Amino acid sequence: MDRFTFTSHIVKRLDELKTLLASKGNEYADITDVHHNFKKATGLSLHNKPEQVLWEYCVKHLQSIRDIVNGKEVDYSTVKEKTGDIIAYMLILESMYSPVEPVTITESPLTTTGVDHDQLKYTYWDEGIDK
Repeated sequence: MDRFTFTSHIVKRLDELKTLLASKGNEYADITDVHHNFKKATGLSLHNKPEQVLWEYCVKHLQSIRDIVNGKEVDYSTVKEKTGDIIAYMLILESMYSPVEPVTITESPLTTTGVDHDQLKYTYWDEGIDK
């Protein structure tokens, strides 16, 4: 895979992950606490901290990836789903430790891409990187 194709893939996947986080966030959290389900699950799981619950949820996806890299045959959509879920869990984990103060936004950053894929192509051509 060349650099342009790789970068295009990453940009597209990050856009998809923003959508995934927004939709799952609506399903598993409430507007005042995005970590709601991880906190409430401490009473159900064997763990007493939300980040430990998150890790427990993530481990099943990690085990699936382990099986895949050890030879289990799956299609691309399965790999994409598992890696996307792991990335999402890691971003949520990061948010649990983030010292960042809330900001006022008028539009959810998870629902906009802000990336012009055609401009990306021209940027690479301008830098002399072959497509």
